[in-house]
Amino acid sequence: MIYRLGIKFSIITLKRFKFCEGKTVSTVTNAVLKKIMNNVTATEYSWQGRKGKKSLHNLFRLSALIKKAVREKCPSCTDTEIESAIGYWLAQAKARIQRQNKEGNV
Repeated sequence: MIYRLGIKFSIITLKRFKFCEGKTVSTVTNAVLKKIMNNVTATEYSWQGRKGKKSLHNLFRLSALIKKAVREKCPSCTDTEIESAIGYWLAQAKARIQRQNKEGNV
């Protein structure tokens, strides 16, 4: 579930993201997204809302918060780089679930 974002939530969340690990745009973005949603929720979203999924891009406060958090670690990154990393992470959610289930059944 993705929560409604109030100002207090945004400030607390942004402080929490400062502890995200990573040196590249994609690793930092992945770390931030893992703190926001689980893989099951991620399967319901795509960046643009294609293929019958909800659009993460249209959740303006959340997408702005993600970008701001990523820029804390990667100040020179572009919106396009962050959006690409978000889209890829969301698209791979189903594969992550399948991999977790496979590892759990071994």
